[in-house]
Amino acid sequence: MKEAPTLDMVLERLAQAVARLESALARRGGTALSAEAGEGSAELQRALDDARAEYAKLSEVTGLVSQRLDRTINRLKLVLEK
Repeated sequence: MKEAPTLDMVLERLAQAVARLESALARRGGTALSAEAGEGSAELQRALDDARAEYAKLSEVTGLVSQRLDRTINRLKLVLEK
C-alpha cells in the first residue's frame, strides 16, 4: 500500500500550485480583451485544476490525520481512566 504523503509535502504542493496560479495571472496582465486572453485563460484553467487536485489530496491527508488523532486521543483517555 502506498504511504500517504505527509501534510508538509501536501501543503508545499498546494503552495506551488497557488504560485503557478498567481504567476499565470500576472502574465495575463489582468485583461481578457487581447488575443492572448484565450491562451492565458487556458493556462489559468490548468493552474486551477492543479490547485483543485492538490486541495483534494490535502483534504484526504487531513482526514487521515484527523482519524488517527481521534484514535490516539481515545486510547489515551482509556489509559488515563485505568
